[in-house]
Amino acid sequence: MEDGHDVLAQVVAAASNKSAVLAMVEYYLGFFAEKLGRMTGGEHRQRAARLSPAYVFPFQFEAIAVLRAAIAANSRTPEPRTISATCCSTGNQPRR
Repeated sequence: MEDGHDVLAQVVAAASNKSAVLAMVEYYLGFFAEKLGRMTGGEHRQRAARLSPAYVFPFQFEAIAVLRAAIAANSRTPEPRTISATCCSTGNQPRR
C-alpha cells in the first residue's frame, strides 16, 4: 500500500492541471493514507468529490473496497455512490 500511495502522490504532484486528475486516484490516495495511518483520507476524498467523475470506471475488484470506504467516511457525498453504482450495474460488483 505504501508503494501505491507514493506512486499516486507523485502522479498528482506532477500533474500540471490538478483538475484533470481522475477522481479514483484521489479515492485510492485517501484509502491508502487511511490504511497506512498517515491521515484519515478525508482530504483526498474531498478533492475527489470536486473532480469530474468522467472517464472513471472502477472495474477492478479492489476498487469496491476503496469506494465503500469513501461512502462510509462521508455518506452525504454522492460521487462514490454513483461510481460504485456504475460498477454494480455492469455486473462487476462482488456479492456481499
